[in-house]
Amino acid sequence: MDDEQLYIVINFRRDVIDMLGEHYDASMRDQYEASCPMCSESVSQDMDRCHCCEIPVIWEGSRVWKRLYGSPEAMKKKLTVFPPAEDDVAGNKLMALSGLTGFANITQRREWDRAVKKVGQDKAIQVVVWVSGQEKHQKNPRGIVPHALNVIKMTARRTKRTRPTTQS
Repeated sequence: MDDEQLYIVINFRRDVIDMLGEHYDASMRDQYEASCPMCSESVSQDMDRCHCCEIPVIWEGSRVWKRLYGSPEAMKKKLTVFPPAEDDVAGNKLMALSGLTGFANITQRREWDRAVKKVGQDKAIQVVVWVSGQEKHQKNPRGIVPHALNVIKMTARRTKRTRPTTQS
């Protein structure tokens, strides 16, 4: 993946309390703002992205942000995904059926790409359809991705490579 920044983290203690020092007022804790490190615009604790540069913002240690958006760690995990390639029909179908936007890490993405290259898109789509039809995934579709990854890797291992024949 490229080196572009996926999100910014504003740490309440480091970026607000320590900066204000003796001027910090605990009774105004939920009203404090910080500056976006990308564009220097003011970012309040009730924002999940900078209104100027549109980069996602995660506030660590903010009661307001946590109440509105949940755990900062969960949001980091959600924002750090590796989507399938645009021309990967099976991978995009897998993500659509699972409700996710991408693989959990780069290793999963590479394993998927390698296996799909070996078995082909048609077989990969068959695997995705079969895995998504399993009863256990009807209640929890997030399990589709690791299950499909395991099945496609097993299928790729069993697929024989075609070797070019030499004519004599």
